Amino acid sequence: MLTQRENHSFSGITLGLILWCAIAAGASDADRVQQLVDIIKSGPSLYRTPEAAAAYARFNAQGGIPAVSTDDGLAAIKQSLRAAINLADYGDKARVAVPTLIEVFPQAEYLAVVTNAQFAPGMGFFDDWVQTYVISSKNKFLLSSPFVDYQTLSRCEQFVEASGTTDIHQKRMAGSKIVEANADIYVTIRINAAACALSRITGTDAGRTRESWRSWYAQNSGAPAPAALSAAPVKITVVNTPANPPNVYVVGARYQISLTTGDVVSGIIESSDDASFTIRVDGGGRYSYDKSFVKSQLMLSAPAYQGGSAAPAPAGAPAPAPGSVPYEDLMNFSYSGRTMEVVMLNGTVMRGALGVVDASILHLTVDGAEMPISRSLIARVSVVVDPADTRSTDRPSAAPAQNSAPQPW
Repeated sequence: MLTQRENHSFSGITLGLILWCAIAAGASDADRVQQLVDIIKSGPSLYRTPEAAAAYARFNAQGGIPAVSTDDGLAAIKQSLRAAINLADYGDKARVAVPTLIEVFPQAEYLAVVTNAQFAPGMGFFDDWVQTYVISSKNKFLLSSPFVDYQTLSRCEQFVEASGTTDIHQKRMAGSKIVEANADIYVTIRINAAACALSRITGTDAGRTRESWRSWYAQNSGAPAPAALSAAPVKITVVNTPANPPNVYVVGARYQISLTTGDVVSGIIESSDDASFTIRVDGGGRYSYDKSFVKSQLMLSAPAYQGGSAAPAPAGAPAPAPGSVPYEDLMNFSYSGRTMEVVMLNGTVMRGALGVVDASILHLTVDGAEMPISRSLIARVSVVVDPADTRSTDRPSAAPAQNSAPQPW
């Protein structure tokens, strides 16, 4: 039998082992979460199978968010979907992944086609009949998804959406109702992996779109909702210098481009002439645009030299000013929603509402459009004093103690 002293010693060793295991597990979780975040950062935002892309182009004449449909894109989206679903399982431990999930927002679309379906009297209403095929196609997809296995996908099953579009070849009407028809039914199935992860991590359901989650994030981090921003837009001030002439695109440089259609694309310029340019977007794929459709453009990074090193910063870059805010301070939400002035190394000066900030990208809402700005191109950031804003322009106070009032979500 163990003596009392031996019992105390054994208990101390056991307690120490338990504490060590707990600390090691916490560190392991943090490392794994970061690995999953990195996978999502390197993957596409939206992947469509070639069939889904063709159907989208056919039934959506106005276009929309650029999607990837390549083999490389398929391999990347498979990893991104799994990474997002695995982040969902970490719950609040994956809180650091929220900004990346919102901005990349990985999704995948698949198309199922039912050809020459026959609708006849006695089959109920036409729309209900179509919906029957939609539900059936979704159930088949869940069991044999080309993106992830059922065991993984089932953890986010409620975030898998299906919608149907019909191509009617023949029909017979009775008043305003279809009573008989021959039609092809195109069922588009979307995996909203980002929305699933965000819902599980934050404990709330803000919707199925990037825009709805951006709005939620703004409200919960102290920034105004997009509606408030559009009601009182912040103007942009651009200083054109030889490093950033208007309407000129540097081949090999990475840009964010806002189009008059409302779309925003980011990628590397591959070619440019007087009338148009070709861009390879970040998610993959190449697009050509007429320059007349460009609303605004912002260079995010300069082209690399042949040797592989990045272009040096132009001489005479503005030095940090006394009133500037350290970049690290921008990541703790204290400045979210405030009007900030961002001075870039090439001389561009922008003013807008500060949004999501992570270690490498700062998001600024200017004239109602959200612009990502690479940290490596920023010379300084400072607060634009608003007389109606009573918050201090000094650095934010230290983070609250662990036992202070709980933070949102």
